[in-house]
Amino acid sequence: MRKWPCFPLMVVCAVVFSCSHSNSDTTPVPRPTAYPRIALYDSVYVAPDSLPCGFEVNASAMVRKSSSKAASSPGSIWLDVEYPLYKAVLHCTFTPVDSVTVRKVLANRSERMALNLGNNRAEVSELASADGNYYTVVVSTGGVTLTPLQFVTEGREWVVSGALRFDADDLTPDSIRPVVEAVKQDVLNAALKFHD
Repeated sequence: MRKWPCFPLMVVCAVVFSCSHSNSDTTPVPRPTAYPRIALYDSVYVAPDSLPCGFEVNASAMVRKSSSKAASSPGSIWLDVEYPLYKAVLHCTFTPVDSVTVRKVLANRSERMALNLGNNRAEVSELASADGNYYTVVVSTGGVTLTPLQFVTEGREWVVSGALRFDADDLTPDSIRPVVEAVKQDVLNAALKFHD
C-alpha cells in the first residue's frame, strides 16, 4: 500500500490560500430588487354577448358593466374587463359613430390618451385591416403612470377605446411589464377580430 505523505500538506495549503484572499472584488454586495415571476393567463379568447362588434377578451378575464354613470356620447357602452390575477382592470368604452361623429370621438380619445401619458415615453403599435374597415392604435408606456396601456380602435360604426389600470399603488414599471405585455396581446387579438 502506497502512502501519500504530501497529501495532508496539500489540503492545508489549499485551505489556507482559499481562505486568506480577501479583497474588495469579493466583498458581498446587496443584489438589486427582485420581482416574483407573475403567472400569466393562457391566450384563450371568447367574445361575450355583452360586447358589441365581436370584441374578444381573455377567457380568464371577467366582463362587468362599468360603475361609471357618465357617458361621453349617447349610446356609449362602458365595460370593465377585470384581470383578477393581475389585479388590473381594462376600462373600455364602446361608442357608436357615423361619418359625422367619428372624427370628434377620435379627437377626444387621442386627447385623453395624451393626457394619461403625461411626460412618459410611449411605444405605439398600429394595426389596420386589409379591407380598411378598422384601424387600431395601442400605446404602452414604460414609465410610472396610472394607465400604462391604452388603445383606440376605429370602425365604421364603433370606436372602441380603453385604458389598463392597476389596483395597487406601489407598482414599479419592471414589476408590471409582463402584465402590460400580456394585456397588449389581448387587445391586439381583439383588434384582429373586430367587426362592425
